[in-house]
Amino acid sequence: MNPHRGETKLSLAGNSYNVKLTLDGIAKIENSTGCSIIKIAQKLSQGDLTVTEIGSILLYAIRSGGNNVSQAEVNTMIWNEGLVNSMKLTGDLITIALDTGEQGKG
Repeated sequence: MNPHRGETKLSLAGNSYNVKLTLDGIAKIENSTGCSIIKIAQKLSQGDLTVTEIGSILLYAIRSGGNNVSQAEVNTMIWNEGLVNSMKLTGDLITIALDTGEQGKG
């Protein structure tokens, strides 16, 4: 896994997924939430992200790694994981999304 390429492992409610946040995945997250990735990060830092937004972000992040899950399955995993920890995991994924790309280019 290479977090600088948007790759990471996500453990949610006892399930483990390889996740790779691509530009397409980020665009789907932005479209589904109606917010830019930067605005999502701001909402996270203010504790203002809705459960619907958390579910949407996690759905597209999990799917971007080639995993076939439904929104209902993700919602159940969020409930089983707990809202606070699910929000933390979402924040970790958004941080990785903002940090993708080649490092050291100037």
